[in-house]
Amino acid sequence: MSLVDYSPSEFDDKVILYGDVFKDLFEVPRYKSGKNLKLLGVIKITYKNGKSIHRAYLGKKGVPGFCKNHVALSHNSIRLLNGNDENADFIDQVTISKGSVFFYFWDHPFHATRISMRLGVISILLTVLLFLLGLCLNLYFN
Repeated sequence: MSLVDYSPSEFDDKVILYGDVFKDLFEVPRYKSGKNLKLLGVIKITYKNGKSIHRAYLGKKGVPGFCKNHVALSHNSIRLLNGNDENADFIDQVTISKGSVFFYFWDHPFHATRISMRLGVISILLTVLLFLLGLCLNLYFN
């Protein structure tokens, strides 16, 4: 798919695709996907260098010059995909697939969302570890 640079930063966590691409990826039309539309709408965008990002689906239809083979990402998302290459503002071809909600929030472009996700996962892991340690110590001393 070819890429279009979509500059507004409020779309840093979204990918804009043609409206029918959702049905092709998720095998269900967008209007039938239920109440948790955002949870089902995570798209993985992979560049030829192997880097990938997860973004929320935002469908558009009827935009002049925008067709089914176009993907629109924000400028920051394009720079993340391209990495430290010489021409970091340009990407020609990407591959899209169904994405993971976990990685969408883990590498979210907004700092507060990303940090709260990571702190939540660390808290859950520490809670489980301390619970198991307490259980082992209780069994050992009783």
